[in-house]
Amino acid sequence: MAGFPSVSHEARQHLLEHKLKRATIVSPLPVLPPHSPFEQELLTHRAKLASLNNDQAKQYVRAIGVFIPQTLTDNNVSSFEITCKSCQEVLAYVYADDATLLNWHATYYVSSYDATRWYGCMAVNVSPIDSALGFECACGVDTRDFRANRNTLLKQRTQDNLEQRTFGKSKSAFKAIHKSEDSWLRQNILA
Repeated sequence: MAGFPSVSHEARQHLLEHKLKRATIVSPLPVLPPHSPFEQELLTHRAKLASLNNDQAKQYVRAIGVFIPQTLTDNNVSSFEITCKSCQEVLAYVYADDATLLNWHATYYVSSYDATRWYGCMAVNVSPIDSALGFECACGVDTRDFRANRNTLLKQRTQDNLEQRTFGKSKSAFKAIHKSEDSWLRQNILA
């Protein structure tokens, strides 16, 4: 396992200014699978954000929280909280048909930090081979898919992690827990 990633001076300043022991970041925009039917809705939202200046964009994101495509919530898919089995930190919230996450629709990463280190998701990976989700946790657990990479060491690492990438199985590195409400996505946005 790798050492925990350290926190920048700016991040420590943010904690001090806001009198926080720990700050949490939930991605305000989703990671979508390839050829998602929600892509156009997301592109329209991104265009609106791009038209705003920095202060207006922050105010807009604070007002709406996390952007959840309306067409996604209309399709009756379930939301799942993804946690690392090793450190118990929340890594992401995923909309999917079931806890296997084989047919996933949108992913929102979650990272947090205190004065010394980062917790949670360091990277979200959508496999170029099968579009399956993989994550890198700050504690060192990593299920990203490098099968398309030419580096032999990364390919071997992927083979070692394939079982850990399978959600809903006992050997999975991460747990997918059903969450019945979306209120978890609206917390701690740009605190």
